[in-house]
Amino acid sequence: MLAWDIETLGVNRHKDLVTVISLYDPASREPQVLRFVDMNEEGDIVKNDDFHENVAMFVSRLDGAERLCTFNGYASHPAPPLPPTPAPAARTRTSTTRTTPH
Repeated sequence: MLAWDIETLGVNRHKDLVTVISLYDPASREPQVLRFVDMNEEGDIVKNDDFHENVAMFVSRLDGAERLCTFNGYASHPAPPLPPTPAPAARTRTSTTRTTPH
C-alpha cells in the first residue's frame, strides 16, 4: 500500500503548481517528500531542478503500489504534474468509509 498527499499553491488545476507530494509505504516505514518548486532570487516560485526526476519517481511509486491511499480524495487537489493515465480496472476499487460518533 502507498499513501500519498499532494500540496499545491491553490485550487485552480489549470494554473496552480504542485509544491510537494508526500508518500508513505507502511511496509518500509519510510516517508518520502518530493519537492517540485523553489523560490528564485526575484521571489518567484518556479519548478525546481529535480522536477522531472520527481515526476518520474512519483509515477514509478504509484505504478509499483499494490493499493493506493489518498488523503482528501482525487478531486480535492489539482491534477498532479503529469499526464493522466487510466488505472487498470483489475487494480481499481472504490471504497467509502463512514464514521459514527460513539
